[in-house]
Amino acid sequence: MKLQFDKVILKTLFVFFLVNSGVMLFGQAGFTLKKLPANLSSVGSGRNGDVSQIIENNIYSYKKSIATVCKFNGSGWANYPVQNVFTSTVSSISTTGNFIYLGGNHIHKTLQKRFGLLRFNGTIWDSIPSSEGCTIKDMTVFQNELYVLEDSGALGNTCRITRYNSDGSRTYLTPDENLCFNKIAVFNNTLCVFGASTPPIMHYVAGLGFVQGLANFNKISALSPVNNSQLAAVADNQGQKLIAIFSSADSYSDITYNFDKTYFPSVNSFSANGRYIYTGLSNINQDSIYFCDTLNKIWKWQSTNTSIGNYYFTGGNNGVVYFYDSSVNERKSNVYKLVRGNSLSGSVVFDRDKSCDVNLPDVPLKIFPIIATDKSGVEFRFYSDINGNYGIVLPPGKYKFKSALANSTISPCIDSFNIKEDVAQFDFTILVQVANLNTDLYTKITPVTSGFRARQGFNETYNVSYGNLGAVSDSLILTVKIPSQLVYVSSSVTPFSNVSNTLVYKFYNLEWNDGGNIKIVVNVPVPVSLGTILTFTSDISVNPTADFNLKNNNDTLNQKVVSGFDPNFKECTPSGKIPPGLAEIYYMIHFQNLGTDTAYGVTVIDTISSKLPLNFIQVIATSHLSQYSLKVINNALIWDFQNIKLPPLEQNEPESQGWVYFKMNVKPGLLHGDSITNKAYIYFDYQPPVITNDAKVLFVLTVGIPFISSKINDRITVYPNPSNGDFTVTCKGSGLVELGLFDISGKSIYSYKVQAGIEQNINTQGLSPGIYLLREKVSGSSVKLIIE
Repeated sequence: MKLQFDKVILKTLFVFFLVNSGVMLFGQAGFTLKKLPANLSSVGSGRNGDVSQIIENNIYSYKKSIATVCKFNGSGWANYPVQNVFTSTVSSISTTGNFIYLGGNHIHKTLQKRFGLLRFNGTIWDSIPSSEGCTIKDMTVFQNELYVLEDSGALGNTCRITRYNSDGSRTYLTPDENLCFNKIAVFNNTLCVFGASTPPIMHYVAGLGFVQGLANFNKISALSPVNNSQLAAVADNQGQKLIAIFSSADSYSDITYNFDKTYFPSVNSFSANGRYIYTGLSNINQDSIYFCDTLNKIWKWQSTNTSIGNYYFTGGNNGVVYFYDSSVNERKSNVYKLVRGNSLSGSVVFDRDKSCDVNLPDVPLKIFPIIATDKSGVEFRFYSDINGNYGIVLPPGKYKFKSALANSTISPCIDSFNIKEDVAQFDFTILVQVANLNTDLYTKITPVTSGFRARQGFNETYNVSYGNLGAVSDSLILTVKIPSQLVYVSSSVTPFSNVSNTLVYKFYNLEWNDGGNIKIVVNVPVPVSLGTILTFTSDISVNPTADFNLKNNNDTLNQKVVSGFDPNFKECTPSGKIPPGLAEIYYMIHFQNLGTDTAYGVTVIDTISSKLPLNFIQVIATSHLSQYSLKVINNALIWDFQNIKLPPLEQNEPESQGWVYFKMNVKPGLLHGDSITNKAYIYFDYQPPVITNDAKVLFVLTVGIPFISSKINDRITVYPNPSNGDFTVTCKGSGLVELGLFDISGKSIYSYKVQAGIEQNINTQGLSPGIYLLREKVSGSSVKLIIE
């Protein structure tokens, strides 16, 4: 049963992650991915440049970082290190007989010669002499002989089709020296080559050589055998892209159906299992799998919840499909078994009166975390949506449900469910009860545009969240105080009153997990001096004897007034040098579209220090709540904003920005000298990442001792020096002082205008550790700055 309600949802989420559970959800269409116990530590890192092939139900992967071919047979890995006499760039892997072949560009360190093929006989790797001077682009085995696409180099021909015979000799089969091919494959007992230009397909006919196939295609890109008689490919038919299934070089069927064509550039693999065809997407913004139900002629998509990487499929015994992830960020390779599952859906409801039924006092629970545990102890974690409904795919079996939030349990009346094999869909209402009925009102104030800094002369935006985390409905009066130096501009919710920058709001009858957000805009006038500390407060009036947690009834935000800075940055509070004993750190990551076109997807990969445990993360707020997902891979948080549509700065400055704000606990036992340093990588669509500055906390016992300082001259002092990049400048006298930062070659990096009479931080974002010069423009005097 699914219930529909129209209440405001809460905006403060407590996000709990089960890391390395071994199981991942794969969509709402009857499939789920289950991680297999592969020996990951022996596989090596999964960086760009790795090549993987599916050969006879085995996965072969060449790991460039450890120069090793790894083979996965469905249950474990075997490794074949390449001899260190070769430096190899691998384009393809193939096997025939008892040999493994590596095609690509291989340099023999001793002979100082280049070979296109290496061969492994089970004991050693050696080069094939006839491939000297060649580079192999692709290869396959046909009728027990090896066929390759060969760049001969000396002939200037980048498209030669060559057969390597069993005696080591080779036969050239290229029909036309002017044709260009980039793929070669076997299907329907026919050897075919595929090109990046017309003609795209040619098939080999005994006695005739290669004969042109479908001439109306002018480009074939990603392809993979579906079975022994069919091949799947991404094709360009006179400018119209489609996914085609070929039964011969002259016969195909279009299975594109409703496939989202924006993902064509990132399609990299196909496979099939009965009526389903699977394709992996290596899109930085969509870590996902598309699968096609050829019977119903429809494509379905689901995020894999894995790290960003390359996805491959292979058939296994009894039609089992394995999913292989060569991960860029997880730095290792995983193999998953794709198994049939059944759809379980329904509603998550607060059983207020503990009646074990849905009746009038009960309300839906929105964005509520639930854990389903099977009999072996494997956990599947999911959330209800904004209407209190949920949907998950689980393999057949009996599951016990529990709440992931403290002070709440699943109704003992029905806390388990048995998913049967012969039923495709199930409906199940999850009833949540609480041990203690109480109210727990909260508020939080979050900087939106500039984090813990406010830009002089600009408008700044703040998000004030409020809500009820308790199980008893309640009303609240919220008071927000804005610093008197600032000018109030607007509020997304009209305040009940506004007197001298003190805004008062009233909200009534908030249910459990009800709440909202208020966007407040103020202006920082130019007369407000640089370095001024601005203090904002939000406060809720509560009955101290009735509210469960008085600590979250108010919040304070401090900002320092600064000049302009890079809008893509990460910051934390507290920051800099602090005494040991810190329990938690607040982080904020900012991103802004500085390009010339709309950014449809933004991915933020946040590298988290091992000194911050990942078993608890509190997501306080984000700029685009309904459009983001968050995954935890080892010590990385991956924020994925889908269809965010950030306009460029020059078109709409306020809407071109985004941010995430969260809190993490600190591991106990950190001592003097320990530090916590993190940075983020921000991807806008398909562009290279924008790398933020480091957000750093250093634990010291002597916070009160003055910093070591350096003087540019008698008037200007900078400290601390050395530093992690966070420098403060002080100037005696009055007026503005112009400074410049240079590298050791004399190249100008940054320029600053510093107001005399106050302390001011200077921007060193993006600079590597090293020695730099800070110079006063007028006097020419300078001092060396050391970034550690």
